Amino acid sequence: MPLFRRKTIAMQDTLGCIFAQARVRHGMSLTQAAGYTGIREKYLQALEEDEFEALPGEIYARHYVTRYAAFLGLPVREAVTHAGQTLTMRNEAPLAVHGPKFVPESNFAVWPARVKRALVSIAVAAALTVMGAQVARLFFPPALAVAYPPRELLTYREDLTISGKTEPGARVRVNGRTVTADAPGYFTHAVRLTRGVNTIVVTSQRRFGKKAVVERKVVRQNGVARGGDNTP
Repeated sequence: MPLFRRKTIAMQDTLGCIFAQARVRHGMSLTQAAGYTGIREKYLQALEEDEFEALPGEIYARHYVTRYAAFLGLPVREAVTHAGQTLTMRNEAPLAVHGPKFVPESNFAVWPARVKRALVSIAVAAALTVMGAQVARLFFPPALAVAYPPRELLTYREDLTISGKTEPGARVRVNGRTVTADAPGYFTHAVRLTRGVNTIVVTSQRRFGKKAVVERKVVRQNGVARGGDNTP
């Protein structure tokens, strides 16, 4: 799987379009992305089609946006802000359209109050967006993708390098050993294989929150390596 480089979000595009384009750039299907992120495929499809009403709730929507953006290497804060604006617009009632109407001069006196209320509403919406993202971080594990090894790998090699990506700042462990991830969240770790079946357990966890776990089975066969890992 290709390394995910962080991209900026072009606000003229819909968030769903941005997600879909990023996934295609990484050469993944929706099914593969669902397997890596732990988000159901139908919810990822809803995100990419901007159908937020198909998600199980606003908190889940914000969490899915946070998790999917981090996995695809997109700016999480911009993605959550973009999603919050979309959710806010869809929750607002449509404005009625009327013809020209005379407005008494006295009505202009209430405009500052209306502006103040609008600014307060915007500030509250922004605060709720940030709070929703923080709550999601507490109740859901970080995104974790193991790029190598693949599932059920057969190899003659004694040494194997584990590689993958997780949410920036999360703590990664491979078979209980702490692994240092770089700023974007990429990590590698070498392990020594024994003959037979080896279980590789990769975990990722924020300082506070649930743990993401990915497990791989690697079989080291008898013999001497003569090429790539899958070459007898």
